[in-house]
Amino acid sequence: MDQLVQLAEIAEEKSKIALIDLLRLIVLEDSQAEYLLSKHWELVDVCIIGYVECQDLKDTSPDSKVIHNYHLACLKFLTNFYQTEAGRKVMTNPDKSQQLI
Repeated sequence: MDQLVQLAEIAEEKSKIALIDLLRLIVLEDSQAEYLLSKHWELVDVCIIGYVECQDLKDTSPDSKVIHNYHLACLKFLTNFYQTEAGRKVMTNPDKSQQLI
């Protein structure tokens, strides 16, 4: 999982979407969600929350299709965290939940 996180941090466009989607499929169990959220919170903070905050979701140009697909993968990724007990516990921590809002 650590190597996938490292790749996701440096990947771009479709490769980044694929890696985020793969990580999304990995975090279906409590232990994996807890590990990723505790050890690799920076990935969630920067590559998921921060990246989504910086993009114009109303942009409908053809170039924005990759960005919209990335947003969709990120939302699914965050949803999978909430489906685990450990993920809900970490994501409802006041410090971390404020970043989501």
